[in-house]
Amino acid sequence: MGTYMLLARNRHSDGAEADASHPPAASCGHVAQRTTLHRHAPLLMLVPVLAIFVWMVTCGTGRLFAPEDFGQFYDAQARSLLQGRWDVEPASLRNEAFIRDGKRYGYFGFVPAVPRMALNRLFPAMEGRWSRLSLTLACAVTLSVLHLLVLKAGEFFPASAAIPARLSVAARSVFLLSAGLGSTLIFLGSRAYVFHEALIWGAALALACCYAVMCWLVRPRRWLLVLACGLASAAFFTRAPSGSGAVAAIGLLGVSALWRRRAWFDAVAPLAAVGLTVACFVGVNYAKFRTTFEGVPLRMYSPMIADPARFANTGGRLMSLANVRSTSLAYFSASSVRVAPSFPWLYLALDTAVLPEARLDVIEPFAGMPVAMPALLALAAIGLVVVPHRRATGGATAALPVRAVLLGGATVLAANAISYRYVHDLFPALVACGAFGLHAVLHIRRPALRGAILAAGLPLVLFGIYANCAFALVFQREMVGGTPAAPAREFRAWRAAVDGFMSPSPAASSRSEIPPP
Repeated sequence: MGTYMLLARNRHSDGAEADASHPPAASCGHVAQRTTLHRHAPLLMLVPVLAIFVWMVTCGTGRLFAPEDFGQFYDAQARSLLQGRWDVEPASLRNEAFIRDGKRYGYFGFVPAVPRMALNRLFPAMEGRWSRLSLTLACAVTLSVLHLLVLKAGEFFPASAAIPARLSVAARSVFLLSAGLGSTLIFLGSRAYVFHEALIWGAALALACCYAVMCWLVRPRRWLLVLACGLASAAFFTRAPSGSGAVAAIGLLGVSALWRRRAWFDAVAPLAAVGLTVACFVGVNYAKFRTTFEGVPLRMYSPMIADPARFANTGGRLMSLANVRSTSLAYFSASSVRVAPSFPWLYLALDTAVLPEARLDVIEPFAGMPVAMPALLALAAIGLVVVPHRRATGGATAALPVRAVLLGGATVLAANAISYRYVHDLFPALVACGAFGLHAVLHIRRPALRGAILAAGLPLVLFGIYANCAFALVFQREMVGGTPAAPAREFRAWRAAVDGFMSPSPAASSRSEIPPP
């Protein structure tokens, strides 16, 4: 929560507070207390979200420090870094290794390994047991930063006394609940393995960078710029697609400062951070693979060494524009989901139309955002239109960081694989745009229209929560390997009980109506 506390130093009054900026001296304390309560009341949503997330990430056991299957890579990377090398033990990578000169390397970013370098020295008995706690902390950081970002987005709209304080609190609370349980955030809690840990922290750091840049645009402070640069680099070296948007944001800040002839520090700091990030990227690639800008050399990937046809099918590239149409059809189609008569009735899709030009390697379980996250996607669409036209005090607009994180997340559309977890690379852009969409709805002048839109959005929020919790539960208990046998049996018992209750007929309950995984 350190990032939250540091970023919170820069919070400013929104429209509702502006009207009470000079209250009578006798009531100043009460006004400030009430205003603070209204601003931060949505943080209470962290309690139910984190409770459900912990239940999910621990398979219902509550054991946050239990070792996770395929969750020890970052511990192995921490050990190797302390020894001055990048290669890791084969067991930590299994069949995800990149092999050069007989040594095994991971393509995952190194940032999540850095805190383990200290933690495993301080608590040696805990080595290999951090992944579940790490995902839970990332979830808390994500929602805390998102809360601050929603408040900051409000500063780009004119102050309006027509928005009831309780309505604002309720709307922001539901938005946080939707982001926590009605998105890929809860889905990543289905397994605390290395894939999900990289994704959840990469998105959290990119979102924090977006917020820091927005704060700097509203009220330039050097420490904010330095913080944004550090967060961008950390996001990039955690998960490149989401992190690349953050790096692009600070790079564009530097170019804009040069164009507008601002103070030298405003231009030099972000451009130097981008240059340093690129230099480190090249250095790490060379140390691992003897490449420069190729961070994932598929010719060294052990499954493709064993099966050259997979390498040929992708053209030897992780990213290709030829994949964009096929991945877009998968991620943006309302039909990318399966419905079945058996509990929980809604399932991830397993297949999609692959267009002739695509160079896809694998298709993992996935879902289309219109059906999986309808409320967030609708608000994001509104926000994407609104954000260039909203200006804070001094004329600043948040279009630069929001569009940058969108551009970074969209790179996943060029990936040679389709998977629901990859949608989380778009999470920072989705919720950042959604924050502006939420304020646009709250600032509708006609109360009846505003209330109707908010009321219509509530079923979409509830459906998104149900869908993503169902996806996470089925993925964890039936689809992915490494889940203990007991939770899987427990889930089958739940399904039998629910299906039996819904269809008490012996003939109906005995039929297998579960879509094959």
